[in-house]
Amino acid sequence: MEKLVQERAVPLAEQVFQTLEEDILQGRLKPGEVITELRLSKALGVSRTPIREALQHLEQESLVEIRPNRGAVVLGITRDDLEVIYDMRIRLEGLAASLAAKTADEEQLNAMKEVLDLQEFYVEKNNPDEQEIFDSRFHEMVYEFSGKRILYEVLKNLHRRITRYRRLSVTDMDRARKAITEHREIYEAIRDGNGSLADTLTIRHVENAKRSALASFESYEKA
Repeated sequence: MEKLVQERAVPLAEQVFQTLEEDILQGRLKPGEVITELRLSKALGVSRTPIREALQHLEQESLVEIRPNRGAVVLGITRDDLEVIYDMRIRLEGLAASLAAKTADEEQLNAMKEVLDLQEFYVEKNNPDEQEIFDSRFHEMVYEFSGKRILYEVLKNLHRRITRYRRLSVTDMDRARKAITEHREIYEAIRDGNGSLADTLTIRHVENAKRSALASFESYEKA
C-alpha cells in the first residue's frame, strides 16, 4: 500500500476510500483481515480523520465491518454476494441491451464494433490484460447506450464490485474467445434493432459469465 499523493480535485477521504476499495475488490485486502486507523495512517501517510471517513464509507458499501476497539474487518465479496450480483446483472443487463437496440445511433454502434474488434485482437494476441479492458468497455457501452442513467449507474457499480472474479474469468482465454462470439451476437441484435433477441442473448451471456466467475471464485478460495 503506497503513500497517497493528494489530488486537489479529490477530497483526501475519497482518495483513501478509492484506494482501500480497490485493494478489497482486487483481493489485496482479504476477508477477515483487520485494518486499523493507525496502520492505514502510517501506510498511506495521511491523518486519521480522512481514514475514519473512508472506513465509514466502506462500511456503508458493506465491504468492511467496523468493530469497536478492534478496527475494521474486511468483508470483501462472498460467494453469496457474487451469485446475487450476477443474478441482478442477468435481469438488468438484458433490459439494458433491449433498450440499446431501440436507442443506439450509428456513431454508438460504430464505437461498439471498434471495441469488439480490439477485444478480439487482444484475445488473438493472448493479451488477457488488454482484452479484459475492452470486455469491460463493451458492457459499459450496453449500459450507456440504453439511455437510462439510473440503469447505467446501477449496472456499472455491480460490474465494478466483482472486478476480481470477472478478471479471473475473462482472462481464461478459452472463455474469452467464447465471450467474443457472444458479444458479437449481442452487438448484431442491437445493431438490427431487435430488442427481444438482444435481451435473450445478453441473459445467456451473463449466465455463462456467472458460471465462469463462480468457478474462478472456488479456485481462488482453495488456493
